[in-house]
Amino acid sequence: MRRSLVFILVVFCIFNSSSMLEGNDQDDQNTLANTKFPIPIKEIIAQFSLVNKNPNSFSIGLDQSTLVPPENNKNYIKPFWDITKLNLLVWAFDRYVLKGSWTNISFQSVSENLKTGLTWDYDDFGTNQFGHAYHGAMYHSIARSQGMSFLESSIYTFLGSLTWEFFWEAEHPGKNDHYFSTFGGIHLGEALYRMANLISYENATGFGRTLGKAFKFFVNPIASITGSSGESLNSEGFGKDHYYDFKLPLGAYHSSDDQFIMLIATRFEYKDVFQNDSSKIRPYDWFSFDARIGINGQGFRDPEVSTYGILFGKKFKNGCAGLFGLFDYINSHIAEQMSAVGFGPGFATSSYKSDLFFNTSGILSFIFGSSSATIAYSEPNFEKEGNEPYHFGPGILGRIKFELGKKGLGSLYTGFSQYWVHATLADANEFMSVISLDLNYDMSERSQISLGYDYYLRDGRLEDQRLTRSKNAVRAMYVINF
Repeated sequence: MRRSLVFILVVFCIFNSSSMLEGNDQDDQNTLANTKFPIPIKEIIAQFSLVNKNPNSFSIGLDQSTLVPPENNKNYIKPFWDITKLNLLVWAFDRYVLKGSWTNISFQSVSENLKTGLTWDYDDFGTNQFGHAYHGAMYHSIARSQGMSFLESSIYTFLGSLTWEFFWEAEHPGKNDHYFSTFGGIHLGEALYRMANLISYENATGFGRTLGKAFKFFVNPIASITGSSGESLNSEGFGKDHYYDFKLPLGAYHSSDDQFIMLIATRFEYKDVFQNDSSKIRPYDWFSFDARIGINGQGFRDPEVSTYGILFGKKFKNGCAGLFGLFDYINSHIAEQMSAVGFGPGFATSSYKSDLFFNTSGILSFIFGSSSATIAYSEPNFEKEGNEPYHFGPGILGRIKFELGKKGLGSLYTGFSQYWVHATLADANEFMSVISLDLNYDMSERSQISLGYDYYLRDGRLEDQRLTRSKNAVRAMYVINF
């Protein structure tokens, strides 16, 4: 991941939002007026809190059904200008603070890049597979937050990535970087944008408002910037309740290689597609977002992020099916390295009968992805200057999830994922199977105790060599339900 990106987003926030520069109480009180919302004070909760809309739907903060959407007067130039500002700030920080050699851009480097075209980029796994995707997610969020549709924002993401590769780097443009910035940015960006839009703190004051701002910035910095400045809120979906399940597991896990690590995770499922009054499916009306990161004496480690959602399709009773998009990133000592961005057929269902419920989803995706090398090799490989070479290439990912439970008692959750990556620069194939099992016990309406088990099986093949190895981990978590 680009080390500079979080810092730059803070600077971009200051550079792009006058309200954040001033930061006084009077501005906080005037935010609603600036965003052109009516103010039915008696009907809106004035604190940052959980609001129970119905047994299967929860929102954080402001009830959007009481709001009138702002006028959506699109300015197609402004998102591109803001993307250019973001690229400029990222480049300047890397150039003058981190002093990266690739930042020595000039008219000659731009000319050389245009002549050379897209080539392979051999940077480290984290930068290429997550850093570029997250950067692309911010492009997508900039456009979405300024009133652009999903498709329009995807075009801005493509153009933002293309200009970065050709104009803001002295190294030759990377085709793998461009792919992950564009398609990884679209999938990750839409999920983060929709999650951030569920967080509203405009009527909160004091600590509640501060907490709301911090939470929204953590989920999606760009969405929090435009939302707090009141510049251009996307009116898509305004006036509707949003349906989702949000779990925040906190605990620890112990792996088969005898490592004990504290764990922070999130499991989020967006279910707007199941609204009875919805007549059509918009991109990401259903999506799943899972993330977790470990903490030990060495700091943060073992990040995992996975999201997939429907792009278009059809509804059926208690479910939907169609074309789904997917982004996965795993970089842990248990599973090692695996990433994927792709598209493929998928489905999602959610059914309730009395206190019983059953949720399931699945996808079969054609991907471009990366995997650490199960069998040690030297050339050719990616990350040539590092100690951990990895493969990159096309492949397939299959995934299915089930959850069966009873309200007030708990649930049983299981998931299975199968990855295959065929190396572009070597006669190699990487396979990884992941099986997860969770037993959840309801302590209260808002909390659970969860015991989990993860099993990872790797099968690596390089020419006529083959190596198989497995690892597992057990988890104990306290889960907060929102």
